[in-house]
Amino acid sequence: MAYWFKYFQAWMILKRKSLYTFFGAKNFDYNRFAIVCTSRSGSTWLHTLLNSHPQVTSKGEIVFKTHKLNKDLDLEADVFHQYASSIKAVGLKVFYGLTNDIYEPTLQALRRDSEIKIIHLVRENRLAQFVSLQAAKRNSEWSHKGTSKTQPIRIELADFQQFNEKQINLQTKIDQDFKGRILNISYEDLLSRQNETLVLVQEFLGVKHRKLFSALKRQSTSDLKGRIANWSDFEGFYLKD
Repeated sequence: MAYWFKYFQAWMILKRKSLYTFFGAKNFDYNRFAIVCTSRSGSTWLHTLLNSHPQVTSKGEIVFKTHKLNKDLDLEADVFHQYASSIKAVGLKVFYGLTNDIYEPTLQALRRDSEIKIIHLVRENRLAQFVSLQAAKRNSEWSHKGTSKTQPIRIELADFQQFNEKQINLQTKIDQDFKGRILNISYEDLLSRQNETLVLVQEFLGVKHRKLFSALKRQSTSDLKGRIANWSDFEGFYLKD
């Protein structure tokens, strides 16, 4: 019941913003932003949290949606066009480090435009991120409307070590590429210090402070030890989830 109530609330806010943009006075007077992240870092959760703010429009995975239509994303035409005067921040979600990197042209466009603010969302516990990624691939489930318990999976230590090193290098490059206009937050911040973290995000975007919400929940409530079948191989890499 709680999920559907929050879903309806979010739908009403989105619908209201769409109607204001369609019928009301429109302009370009808003801050532009992008959530830049790797997979399984909580980006969909952050996207839905931001969209619960009446002054924020997050277009989410519009890069992927446009790609499915065999089109190239045009940031100005598809994202940063005119909106209702009540909208003060507009953005999208952009992944980096994927094998089939359809997001690279958009990342290059973000690098060229120094006026676009970057929210760099990372997951500090990269072992938990890797397990989450493997579980999502296995179950073909990339977001969830309620909490669930998943069956333990076996993962190879060498595969995780390669993933871990790659994440460190990618995150360092993003921080360098967008230096001076970047806000770094983590999935763990959203879990343990959600209100404080979202206040920082709203200040960064230049919108009024609001209590934000999302209908999405964590996909797994099991501790990390219970999610890895061969846990003894990974105890040295364990960070509390």
